[in-house]
Amino acid sequence: MAIISAHQSVYDRAFFNGLYDFTNQIEKQKDIYSTHSILNFQIPYFTNVGVINIPAIHYNDPSQYTNDSLRIVKNEILTNHLISNDHKSVCVFINFQENLGKGDYLQILNSIRQLGNAMNFKEFYLIGPKVIETTYSELMLKELKNLGLVLFLVMVVLLSTIFRSFKIVFIILLILISSLIISYGLLGFLNVRLEILSNIIPVLILVTCINNCLHMLFSYKLDMVRFEDADILAGNTIYNKGLDVMVANLTTAIGFGLLYFSYLPAIRNLGLIASFVIVVTFIVNMVWFTYLLPRKDFYLLISTSNDYHQLISSIAIDVYQTLKQQKLMLATIALVIGISILGIFFIDTNNKVLKNIPHRYNLKQGMIHYEEKFGGFRTYNLMITPMGHDNNKLDKYLMVTDTISTLLKNETGISHILALSELRDYLNNQKNGIKESTLKYVAIKSGILNNQSGITRVTARLKDIGRINTEEIRIKLEPVLHQLEESYNLKIVNTGDDYLFDLAHKYRITNMFYGLAFSMAIISIVLLILYKKTKYFILSVCANILPLLMAAGLMGWLKIELRGATSILFTIGFAIAIDDTIHFISQYRRTRYEENVDDRITKTLNSVGVPIVLSSIILGSGFLVMIFSELWDLRMFGWLVSVFVLFATITDILVLPVLISKWDNNEKNAV
Repeated sequence: MAIISAHQSVYDRAFFNGLYDFTNQIEKQKDIYSTHSILNFQIPYFTNVGVINIPAIHYNDPSQYTNDSLRIVKNEILTNHLISNDHKSVCVFINFQENLGKGDYLQILNSIRQLGNAMNFKEFYLIGPKVIETTYSELMLKELKNLGLVLFLVMVVLLSTIFRSFKIVFIILLILISSLIISYGLLGFLNVRLEILSNIIPVLILVTCINNCLHMLFSYKLDMVRFEDADILAGNTIYNKGLDVMVANLTTAIGFGLLYFSYLPAIRNLGLIASFVIVVTFIVNMVWFTYLLPRKDFYLLISTSNDYHQLISSIAIDVYQTLKQQKLMLATIALVIGISILGIFFIDTNNKVLKNIPHRYNLKQGMIHYEEKFGGFRTYNLMITPMGHDNNKLDKYLMVTDTISTLLKNETGISHILALSELRDYLNNQKNGIKESTLKYVAIKSGILNNQSGITRVTARLKDIGRINTEEIRIKLEPVLHQLEESYNLKIVNTGDDYLFDLAHKYRITNMFYGLAFSMAIISIVLLILYKKTKYFILSVCANILPLLMAAGLMGWLKIELRGATSILFTIGFAIAIDDTIHFISQYRRTRYEENVDDRITKTLNSVGVPIVLSSIILGSGFLVMIFSELWDLRMFGWLVSVFVLFATITDILVLPVLISKWDNNEKNAV
């Protein structure tokens, strides 16, 4: 829909000429089916011989503008969707041909936008579901490209700071870039369709590749004191650490793959693509390391590199030694869990449309303008269908819509109600005692009643009150609608783009959490089979759930809205958490021949603590770049992932060792 404002009043010959030229040029485009505006709208007019339709605006005859304006005010129930109450703005509804692709819509909308901006209108806006969808996708892609470059530069700086070797940084970047190219190349070769949720795929490849590289490189360097021969060292690293990496990547791929069982196509598509690229990334990484690790020059490069291994591992070990002495450690963990669970109940899932669109964009300004001038861009729609043949259905419709209209008028934020009963009252004001045939004729012409199916509808406009508040209105009306259905043998259902959008948003969030819970259950079973001990299964579950609870609780306490993008945080966060947990527990199990539990944990922290901390610094800092995005979704996504990485690191480096220590020491004391 196009919203067009005049410099003063719309009742101006120059304005109407411009509006006529605009609609006429739009209709000439092959992908436009028709347009609907005040220019081609006709108002029913009562005469002695019956009802006739006359133009709402005689735009070629300025002498009739005064009468036209009075007639439009008098017939406001029929015209308020086309012209604003202050008579300074008009709407043009644009109907597209069916089965157009995303690229076609984008091209058409850009063409309409250019045409509107070229006209001498005071203000010109494009809004509507297709405009929101295409604009959001375009903005998301643009932001990710810009932020991707910044993220890449930040990652280069951090890797250079950590390794202090240009060659090592170059090798890691080469592995990452080749993983991206091969993954997307295979997706293109297999003709896989990439949807909007697929924008997180580069992030998944980055997370997977950086984790794999750091764990492999630090394990390789740490084992140099045990193996002087480069071939033996390479074989040991590839077998032991490569196995850990494989298990970590496999469980992550399984977690995403289980999203395929969602009944939302977009999430199914994301699950399959994500699991595929994780497997491809693992294979590409291991091919690179199989080639690099046995090389003499690579051995010399890593052996002479300077990093912060000793410093970080010493800090982690010192903190562990301090925390394990604290008797309140478990009580503190329990308190954090309790506060987090409490915060979950305050998570905002209201989904306000305006919240995510940058203010400087024409789309948001247009939506605000439409709310101010036309009552709100959200719609409330009910479809009323007769059950079987009924000769008195019009009378039933009038009684039912009269009840519904009365209820809607009592709801805050609802305006511009259009229903059969409202139309009857309007026509009675024009002429007392209108005939049923006249009401039916006007209802069909105005689109309230379908002559063939006998279906009638009730529509109203809402401000951007959000999904939850809109759903509360529906829930409040539900008992009354159910009673009306039974009393009058009708079927009354919610319908409309906004209702379907809210429903999809609700299902996307619930699906994401059910899928996450299912993934965690399956992966936990896999870990139980691999570790063959219940305690490692329980510890891995605790280590994965704790950061998820902390992140969700933080969202609740800070009133951060849970949307499609922010819900994906938990899936990506789970992938990060499970990777680090697997590396820690797998390395701890290799020290099982040591008698002293503290020595085992010290050796484990010395081995895997550094790559866990460094990968967290790189990933957390990289995602933190997204806080500079104009899109609310990306801004919150970057901030929350960074916080989640922090929580996951604290859990795996500080909490998990203490839990293992207490468990194993209790087992020893029991014996």
